[in-house]
Formats: sequence, C-alpha cells, structure tokens
Amino acid sequence: MNISAIKTLCDKKKITFKSLAERIGMSETGFHQMIKGNSMKVSALEAISEVLGVSPAYFWQSESDVAKEVDRVFDALKEIVKQKIG
Repeated sequence: MNISAIKTLCDKKKITFKSLAERIGMSETGFHQMIKGNSMKVSALEAISEVLGVSPAYFWQSESDVAKEVDRVFDALKEIVKQKIG
C-alpha cells in the first residue's frame, strides 16, 4: 500500500493529518501509529478515501502509476481546452 499517497493528497487538499484523523473518528496519535505501523483497517482506509475523494484502490498504485495517471488526465484536459479555444 502506498502510504505516501495519503500525505500527498492531504498536502494537495490542504488537510492536516490531525484534521483527517478527526474526520475519520480517530485521535491524531492513533492515526500516526496506524500510518507508522502500516496497520490500517479496511474501514479506516475507506473513511480516508472518502475524505480525500479517491477510491481505496488509489492507495495500491505505485507512485509512478499515479504520476502517469495525472499526466494522462492533464494531457486530456489540455486537448479539451485546445478544441474549445480553437
């Protein structure tokens, strides 16, 4: 599981770990222990996914897969803009 993706998404959405922990019903300490120990329950992963607006499967992608997907979406958006502008 790609734990660093949680931090990346939190940074992008300007959500602190403390805020994320509270939003999923955990203490900040418990949240950090879960992340450090890589001992996440499915229910916690589902809650984190919901708060961050991604599928739980997102966290099993490698960082390079995520980067490729971001590039693909960005290229598609550039093409749409180009078509609309002319």
